[in-house]
Amino acid sequence: MQIWIDQSDLDNSISHEMLSLPVSALKTSSLELTVRSQTERGPLVSAQFPSGRSIPSSNRIDSFSSLTKQVDFNGADFDSADSITQLYEKVEKEADSIFEFPAGAHAGNFMHDIFEHLEFDHPNSWSALIEQKLIRHQFDPVRWFKPIEKMVKQVMEAELFPGFCLGHLSTSDRMEEMEFLFPSNSNKLGKLVGSLPQDSSLYQYLCGVSESNWSRGGLDGFLTGKIDLVFRHDRRFYILDWKSNRLNGETDGFGQAAIEEEMFSHHYTLQYHIYILALHLHLRARVEAYSYDEHFGGVYYLFTRGIRACSNQGIFQERPSFEVIKILEEFLTSTT
Repeated sequence: MQIWIDQSDLDNSISHEMLSLPVSALKTSSLELTVRSQTERGPLVSAQFPSGRSIPSSNRIDSFSSLTKQVDFNGADFDSADSITQLYEKVEKEADSIFEFPAGAHAGNFMHDIFEHLEFDHPNSWSALIEQKLIRHQFDPVRWFKPIEKMVKQVMEAELFPGFCLGHLSTSDRMEEMEFLFPSNSNKLGKLVGSLPQDSSLYQYLCGVSESNWSRGGLDGFLTGKIDLVFRHDRRFYILDWKSNRLNGETDGFGQAAIEEEMFSHHYTLQYHIYILALHLHLRARVEAYSYDEHFGGVYYLFTRGIRACSNQGIFQERPSFEVIKILEEFLTSTT
């Protein structure tokens, strides 16, 4: 199989960071990639595709969202329209107006944009950025500036681990939107359950998903995605993901039990294990004398609407054992 790509189509498609396995691990035997310049390109001729044949699944690229379409949970990354409607009555009674701020993909993209470009350790710059992003995303800055500013301040001041909050983090120690791509084999995720420690969160998550759902499709091809934020502190690397979900629309609805339920029901448990594996593969290739236990600090999911600086409310944190990550790597990347 041969794919022709115009050189001009590639100019704006290269990300600032790509995480991948060594080239030798890629399944190059089934796919030839040829790049041609504008001047060399001749007329495009449509080839006849043999009847009764399909494109091999090994040439497919899967993302986290495509994986979760196979299962019976709602894997949306933001609040759905139905959940927004159900919150209206509660929101009217809510004193903290961050819960009145719209939900859904548009609002989620706005909040991601704020935190992606925020200079964490320069609070004097926050106000101008918030106003700029509100206008850019077509939210009324007069109405929403104060609630968003308060939310940002709470997130920056929340202690993630003893002695550290995001407000201490310099731009040189963070990387936004890290993109990864690695090959995966044709295993079904349902087969992974028997290999995992029963006390691991990935085991508990997969046990909650119907086996028949996972059998609809495999992971044959390539797995891709983007990590919101990777940051470094004291020679350890951490993953952070921003979540704008409103949950039940109340300030006290972001306790650990509610957060853990949200992590399972939205498939974030699967998501962060894939993120960890991607970062692990990258660090192993880049960091001298790399050790998972020494260099990986953990993963954080911050449900920004519910975070309060004086507590762990709205913060999910985990650091899976190296055993779990080794099992996941073998499962996803083994060619045997």
